[in-house]
Amino acid sequence: MNSTNQQGKRNLLSINGIDVKIREEFVTHAKDNNITQAELLKTLWLHYQNFYISLDQEEQDLVNNAQSISAKSINKKLKKALLRFSQNVLESKITDDNIAVDKDKKNSSKAADIRVAEIVDEIMSSNESESLWYNRKFLSQRAIFDYALERKAKDSNNLSLSASVINRYLENNQDKITEHHTRLGIGEDHNRKAHYERKKLANNRG
Repeated sequence: MNSTNQQGKRNLLSINGIDVKIREEFVTHAKDNNITQAELLKTLWLHYQNFYISLDQEEQDLVNNAQSISAKSINKKLKKALLRFSQNVLESKITDDNIAVDKDKKNSSKAADIRVAEIVDEIMSSNESESLWYNRKFLSQRAIFDYALERKAKDSNNLSLSASVINRYLENNQDKITEHHTRLGIGEDHNRKAHYERKKLANNRG
C-alpha cells in the first residue's frame, strides 16, 4: 500500500463520531467499486457535507455550482426567498383568519380568544350604559374570570375561561382597554372601592 493510501486510511479511521455500521457500508462500497481508501475518504466527506444525502455526479455538480455563487449574489437570492416565504406566511394567516371558528369548541385557543373577546365587550358595554360608578368594572384578569363564571352559573352552555387565555387577551389589547378605563375614569383600585361602596349601601338599606 502506498503512502497516499495509508494516509487516506488513517484519515478515514480518525473521523470522529462516524458510526461503525456506516463506515462498514463505505468500506464495502470501496471494495465493490475497486476504489482506493483516499478516494473513499473523499466520498465519505462529501456525504457528511450533504447530511448523508446520496448525490450522483450531476447532483453534486449542481450543489458545487450553487456554492460557487458570489456572496453578494447569494445574499440577494436569499433575501428574495425570505421575502417570498414571508409573503406566503402572511397570506396563509389571512386564509386561516377567514375560516369560521366555533366559539364554543373546547380545547381550541382561537375559540377561547373569541369567547374572552365577547365577554370583555359585554363588560365594556355594561360599563358604558351604567350610570352608577360602583356598578362598573375594571377589566382585570380576576374580574373577567369571575364574570365568565357568573355567566356559566346562569347558563351551563356558557364556557368558563382560563387565566392564561384572559392574560393573553389583556396583553394583546392593552390600548383598547386602557382607553376604555381612561374615558370612564376607572382606576386599578376601582373594583375594591366599588365592592365596599355596594356593601355600605346594602348595610344602610338593611
